[in-house]
Amino acid sequence: VPVMTPAAEPPIASVEVKSRIDSVIMEQHAQDGQFVEKGDLLFSLDDREIKASIARDEAAMAQHQAVLERVQADLERTKTLVSKQTASKQTLDQVIADARAAEASVAADRAVLQADRLTLSYTTIIAPIAGRLGAVGVTPGNLVQENGDVALVTITQMQPIRVSFTLPDRDIDALRTAL
Repeated sequence: VPVMTPAAEPPIASVEVKSRIDSVIMEQHAQDGQFVEKGDLLFSLDDREIKASIARDEAAMAQHQAVLERVQADLERTKTLVSKQTASKQTLDQVIADARAAEASVAADRAVLQADRLTLSYTTIIAPIAGRLGAVGVTPGNLVQENGDVALVTITQMQPIRVSFTLPDRDIDALRTAL
């Protein structure tokens, strides 16, 4: 007698979509019950503040980059002067320390810009999976909070779909015959 084993299917996924930043919904691109593909745009959040922050941080980086270039030029001049014994070793040490500090400032600016750009990416909320949307819980103008208690929308994976049901023992033979 063959043994019936159910086919292994992945479980249905259901995702509660939430904001990763505090912001205001500027545009809603999805409707209740709509089918979406992974990567589809669902909401656009207000990005003006983070864009201003990026502009400020880019200006700070440009300033620190200019300081770094000046200090590197000073370092080359000081090395030449030390080799001609017209500058002290202490002066060279100070210029080397200034160059390292300027390099660190530029590196810190790069990290801040990278974090800002990541935050900017959070202003577009996209579908993490393909599926059907539930009720959209917010509309443009609403304030959303980082990982708030209420989901903006829930997406339920529809393919593959898994069905689970119970069957009385008396009907198992009929099911096996039908299969």
